[in-house]
Amino acid sequence: MDRIRIFVADDSAVDRLLIERMLGREPDLEVVGLGADGYAALEAAEAGAMDALVLDVEMPGIDGLETLERLRATRQIGRAHV
Repeated sequence: MDRIRIFVADDSAVDRLLIERMLGREPDLEVVGLGADGYAALEAAEAGAMDALVLDVEMPGIDGLETLERLRATRQIGRAHV
């Protein structure tokens, strides 16, 4: 069975590390990238690098909610789980 590829976007380096470690313990999950803002998440989505995305709500540049809106508008992604 293929592992679910996850990208983590959070402006806190400590939080990114904690989330990566937590998700890395699950055998069916694989963290494929980390970013400090929504732009990094959009780039990863454009590259097709992930199946799922963990977004911080408040980040510099574009926040998690704006990132989600842009993904939904351009990629027609399904319902978000917040």
